Amino acid sequence: MNDKILMVQGYTSINKRRKEDERWKNVSLDQLMKGDVEIMKKEIKDTEIKKLNKYGGIYAVFLILTVVSLVPFIAFMDWYGLIPWGIVCTVAVYFAFKAEKVKKENHLSTYKEIVAFMEGKRLDEMEEQQEIGKRPYQTAMYMLGSAAIAFVVVYLMAKFFSL
Repeated sequence: MNDKILMVQGYTSINKRRKEDERWKNVSLDQLMKGDVEIMKKEIKDTEIKKLNKYGGIYAVFLILTVVSLVPFIAFMDWYGLIPWGIVCTVAVYFAFKAEKVKKENHLSTYKEIVAFMEGKRLDEMEEQQEIGKRPYQTAMYMLGSAAIAFVVVYLMAKFFSL
């Protein structure tokens, strides 16, 4: 009796395999690969977005600490305060480079490109060319704006701590 049940189960599983094989005969390798490639692209993009968010967040925290901690370190530790401040600054620069590496790997330079990337989109060719034209001006403006903000914060903190 058990032998007959095993034979029927074996026959059923063989029939299932044959039906599955028949179904896959009409599918080309190209169709299979396209599906896998799309899934892999999405997973890679999601991973890259997570990395950029992580590195960007850590960098932002340490950048704020770098600007805000200089005067208190010097006020409380004299010039020896530059040692811990240098460590904070080094960590900020490290994560800035990590974030920049992710941006370069994904060809991101402007704010518009980064926002589109975070939303899982790409800019069309016309918008991309416009952004390339803006880059030199934007870089100079970011640099001057950051320097002005850092100067004001450090100046006000120096006045507050009476240095």
